[in-house]
Amino acid sequence: MVNWRRWQRAALGMGLFALGLQLLRGAGLISGGCPGLALLASRHLGGDIGLWLLLVTLPLLLLGLWQLGRRLTLGALVVTLALALLTDLLTAVMGPLSLSPLVAPVAGLMLGAGLCLLMGAGLTLAGFNLVALLLERRYRWHSARSLLLLDLAVLLLGAGSQPLTLSLWSALVVVTMMITLRLGYRPAPVALASV
Repeated sequence: MVNWRRWQRAALGMGLFALGLQLLRGAGLISGGCPGLALLASRHLGGDIGLWLLLVTLPLLLLGLWQLGRRLTLGALVVTLALALLTDLLTAVMGPLSLSPLVAPVAGLMLGAGLCLLMGAGLTLAGFNLVALLLERRYRWHSARSLLLLDLAVLLLGAGSQPLTLSLWSALVVVTMMITLRLGYRPAPVALASV
């Protein structure tokens, strides 16, 4: 039987996350993780954010398949594919955006809430989130701690290619996202234990 509430949460989570990425795109900011890498690659190498999201998450999907099992990894693949398509659809519909970096806390809140909804439904985006779930499952590290460290690495990478002010606004995105994730996410032991 289909758990409609779970898929409603997942759809809302993907929608919030995709809208958060649009705010970042319009303001010239980045987030952490694979979406941040995808935003950087799209900005500097061209191409769609969604396509880059798929390309940068592929190695981590393979790690997830090996360490976390087929069920969770397949769910992450479905969520990542849907998010990539939704992000590129929103980019096409919304067109070029020119937003102030003041959208940073709103974008971080949207990204964090989207992740909370996805992870609360026992799903995740492929990428650093799979690594965070692996660390949570193996070492009981809260996902927010792991993601913060990985996100800081992406921010440092992005700092070399954008002005300091945009780097600081991007850091605010990640901090807001992590606070939202830390306060809003509660591990779903049944979903993780069944992997």
